Amino acid sequence: MRCEDFRTKLDAYIVGELPLEVSEDIDGHLANCLPCREALARLRKLAEMLKQSRMPPVPNGFAERVMAAARQGRTVKPAIVLSWNPVAWHLSAPMRAAVAAVLVVGLGLGIFMGRGAWRGRDLSGAVAQSDPVAIYNLDYLTDAPNGSLAKSYLALVSDQNGQGR
Repeated sequence: MRCEDFRTKLDAYIVGELPLEVSEDIDGHLANCLPCREALARLRKLAEMLKQSRMPPVPNGFAERVMAAARQGRTVKPAIVLSWNPVAWHLSAPMRAAVAAVLVVGLGLGIFMGRGAWRGRDLSGAVAQSDPVAIYNLDYLTDAPNGSLAKSYLALVSDQNGQGR
C-alpha cells in the first residue's frame, strides 16, 4: 500500500471503521514505514487532545427551537441574491448619462489614438508595403530583447519571415 492511500484511510483506521483485511494491510504498511507511523502517532495525539477538551455549553432550549423550525419547514433565505441580468437592471438617469459619456469618451479616444493606422493605406484600402514600425509608431518596441513578446510581434507585423501581412 502506498503512503498516500494509507493517509486517506488513517482516520477510519484509528476509530476501527475499516474492514479487517484493509486494517491488516495498514498494519503491514505501518510495520515498514516510519513516516506513516509518525503520522499515525500525531493523529492519535490530536484525537486524545480533542477528547480532553471541553465542549462549549449549548444554550437552553436550543434543540427545541431547531426542531420547531424544522417542523414548520422554514428555510434560511440568503441575505443578498446576486444575478447577472442586465435587462432587469434599472439604471437611474444620471447612471445612464455616465454610461453614455464613458462610451463616447472611449470611442473618441480609440479613434484619436488609431488615426495613425490609416496613414499607411492607399486609396484602394491595401496596406502600403513599408515599415510597420514607422506606420504604427512602434519604435519603442525595437529595444526589446530577442525572444520577447515585443520582438515576436514586430517579427509578425514586419513580414521578416515571409508569413506576415
